[in-house]
Amino acid sequence: MQEQRGFTVMEVLITLLILSVLAGLAIPNLFKHVADRQLEDAARLLASDIRYLQQLSVNSPPGKYYHMFFRNGSPYGYYITSSTIAVKSVRFDNSVELRVPPGYVAFSASGAPQSGYSITLRSNKTKKLKYVLVEGAIGRVRISDKTD
Repeated sequence: MQEQRGFTVMEVLITLLILSVLAGLAIPNLFKHVADRQLEDAARLLASDIRYLQQLSVNSPPGKYYHMFFRNGSPYGYYITSSTIAVKSVRFDNSVELRVPPGYVAFSASGAPQSGYSITLRSNKTKKLKYVLVEGAIGRVRISDKTD
């Protein structure tokens, strides 16, 4: 009698069925993770660019002003200007939107913001929120899951 080599069709089909069920369970979690990551990345980039704007304001010569303006429609994002010239422009992924942004963000030559700012980012896919907060007195920039 000859020894059997390989797999039967039934064994291959059962293996494929098990793998497809496992993939079907894992893919929705993967999409959720990607959307969460896009929201986190957008918040980190915004906070980093606000700090960059703060440093530009501190190191700029007298009479030169920097501002950050927000796009209030899709695609959401912002741009940094030096007087009237755009220095940097950022567009968020389509899954991230700005909720009630301030008209603009600006800092004085000392690095203090003109006022405190709370900028809300929202994921359209997971409905999660991230807040980029700028404290009014000292200009500290941080990211939070709450508005505190």
